[in-house]
Formats: sequence, structure tokens, C-alpha cells
Amino acid sequence: MSAPEPISQLSAHMQPGRFGADSTAPIQLSERRTAIAQVTGRKRQDAQLRAAIHGAFGLDLPRPGSSAINDSATGIWIAPETWLILRDGAQGGDLTRELATACGDAASVVDQTWGKSIIRISGARARDVLAKGCRIDLHPRVFGPGKSAVTPIAHIHTVLTQIDTVPTFDLIVPSTLARDVVAWLRLSAAEFGYEVVA
Repeated sequence: MSAPEPISQLSAHMQPGRFGADSTAPIQLSERRTAIAQVTGRKRQDAQLRAAIHGAFGLDLPRPGSSAINDSATGIWIAPETWLILRDGAQGGDLTRELATACGDAASVVDQTWGKSIIRISGARARDVLAKGCRIDLHPRVFGPGKSAVTPIAHIHTVLTQIDTVPTFDLIVPSTLARDVVAWLRLSAAEFGYEVVA
């Protein structure tokens, strides 16, 4: 018998519904459940690592301050020679094993699926919500689709990436602090009206 699926840290804090001010276009909050692995390249292995990831996922590892998305996976730069790789519809262990096999000695791979939570915020006023607790410039001329940053949001270490022009953002945070981030987002979004979606 297989082991039971762990329960998300956010299950009790992301119940669907409409909240805050009345709005015809409420901000949407949701939890993105996906496999997450951290890949850290080893010294003098950059070319080999990039070739391995491209060969396995068709993904070009992004440069600092950016992310890359294709039909197979998402890559987000988080530190020198370090990326998060996300894959929808996969188990964390499966993604980690696939990456470890592809990368070989070029990188170390660690499963982060249950160590991180991804909170998605989307809507015309999403940028205004984030600006209340984010130190970086989120103006669309500066931070647009494909951009990422590692920055405190509501005093919590966050990997922030913009997905599209709606705008939609993913906040990747430590799972143990995810409910605090959700509580802050709900408070900050209340003046605009928001909807929690499954």
C-alpha cells in the first residue's frame, strides 16, 4: 500500500469563498500544488548542467532575476548556481529522481515539495496588494512576466515570480510560514475584494 498524501499546511486557511470589499473583478488567491526540487550546480559544471536540464525538460535554466516556463517545467533562479524546478502533475520524489538522473555529477538535487508552499495571487490589483509588503519595484516596466526575485514579503523570505500580464504572481515560501503569508495577503487584499479559489 502506498503512503498517504501529506496534508497541505494551507488546507484550513484557503477555504473557497468571496471576501472583503464588493468587486466585479476580485483578486484571486489560490494554492498551487506542484512538485518542487532545488538544483544546485557544482563548480565548473555550468555547461554540463544546462545541457542536462535542457535535454531532460527542454528548459533553458534562467539567468539571475528571471524564470523560464515551458510545457514540461518551470525554472526559477534563486541564488548563484541554484534554481527551483517546478513540475505540475508530478510527485516530488519522482521529479527529484528524474532531475538527479539527468544532472548526474553536475548538480545536487533536493526535494522541496513539502518544504515549500506556492501561493498564487492574480488580478488587476494584485500588484497593489504585494506592494504593501514588498521592498522591490513591481512596476510593470521593471518587473513583468518572466521576472523573479528573492525578497522579504510581509517580513517572510519569498521567491516571487510573475507569470503573466493579468498580472499573476507566484509566492514560494517556507511551508511552515505559509499560513502567515496567506493571512497577510487576505488582510492586504480585503480593500480590493478577493476570492479564494480551489
